[in-house]
Amino acid sequence: MKNRVSLHFIISLLILSILTVSLYSSVDKETFKQVYKEGKEVFYRFLAERSQSAPLNEDDMDLLTHAEKKIPGLYEHLMNFYYWLNEWGMEDEDRFSSIFKGAAGRMAVELIQSIPVKSLVPGLSPLHSVLYSTGYYSRKIIPQFRRFLRPMGSIFKRQWAMQTLEINKIHRISRGKGVRLAIIDTGIDPSIKETKARVKQYKNFLNGAMPVWNKGRFPIDWEGHGTAVATMIYQVAPDTELMIIKFYEGDSMKNIPPSRWTGYLMAAGIRWAVDNGADIINVSSVYPYDLKNIRDAVEYCWNKNVVLVAAAGNASQEIYKEISYFPASYNLTIAVGGVEKYKDSIKIWEKSACGDYIDVVAPAEDMWVQVPQYRGGRKLSNIADGNSLAASIVSGAAALMLAAMDKQVRLELKKRPGRLNETVRKILRQTASNEKLGFQTPNPISGHGLIDIRRAVECALLLSF
Repeated sequence: MKNRVSLHFIISLLILSILTVSLYSSVDKETFKQVYKEGKEVFYRFLAERSQSAPLNEDDMDLLTHAEKKIPGLYEHLMNFYYWLNEWGMEDEDRFSSIFKGAAGRMAVELIQSIPVKSLVPGLSPLHSVLYSTGYYSRKIIPQFRRFLRPMGSIFKRQWAMQTLEINKIHRISRGKGVRLAIIDTGIDPSIKETKARVKQYKNFLNGAMPVWNKGRFPIDWEGHGTAVATMIYQVAPDTELMIIKFYEGDSMKNIPPSRWTGYLMAAGIRWAVDNGADIINVSSVYPYDLKNIRDAVEYCWNKNVVLVAAAGNASQEIYKEISYFPASYNLTIAVGGVEKYKDSIKIWEKSACGDYIDVVAPAEDMWVQVPQYRGGRKLSNIADGNSLAASIVSGAAALMLAAMDKQVRLELKKRPGRLNETVRKILRQTASNEKLGFQTPNPISGHGLIDIRRAVECALLLSF
């Protein structure tokens, strides 16, 4: 037992040293800390200067004037994700210091510039609504669990989506073992036995101190969306390792304030997942604008051969109206729409967004998921709808495909930027079918059709060079 502990300790030190070298290059940790401290001074100096000409009320002016004291951790909070959006030139200490302090000042300027004339959130001042959109007011408490490590139950395996996709039969071929899948969402309920056991890494962008080496507190899900996504992925690919990345917190994913900071958080989550070993990234939330930072993060995924699956979004307008949602609209992602069960057939889910960017569709309505039970207020239902869940199923399918591939084939596909991503997307498209949906292929409503996971996994299994 003692030898095993010692060996584990040595391996941990080796991993830590490798990560330290890759993260800091020639900039050592002490230098980084000093530059980080100097950046903090620059941030608050710029904040004080720029706030003088900003359209703020007296309370907001007082808040920003004394930001370092009245909002302890504002700089640390923003830099926790802003860091991942920049290139730092870590090969040279002087250059790194200059770039970092310049970014700290720019961050303060952007914060002031992003304060809208009208509040993004009802009941909050424009300044507070921006801070809300950055996740600064996220909950730091630990919930009271009625029951810790509660099992999901067998009802989830029997739901219509799993039966339609023949998941049990597919698991004889692949269960997603050896694949790491990142979920960029609202966190996860740590009391669910099956999904908690699959969490291998996490990053809480809403609660961190120093960037890079601080992963923050465990990303507890107070909204329920991230937990629903995770439990859906588990049903499809139960042996897949999970990376949980928290970028948002609120009462509902429908209420995400569309500020640049929300987009920055999403982009930072994507980049962090790529840099920390993700094979697949699931983004089941949407951003309403084409933001350069998100676009760059998606391209970063593509170049690193990390498969990004994105939900097409839920459209509240009339059915079949084409709407652009990001990052799904970018042609370097796998964009997923939704279907629902209608009597003995399957049709497009009535709230599924449409567009030429749709690749495939998957079940999105009347789905059984697990949700947090520790939330106060309105109790969440275990039955959910949304393209978020359709994207989760496709992410799980991609995990089954990667796990089924020959390891040497995967290595060969990764030698050229985007080749693995394009291969996975091509297989999903070619094996999908519009026959049951009554559409031609491809089309902006159902893309290439309803996914056929069994055929997709078999194709992945047979790939060779």
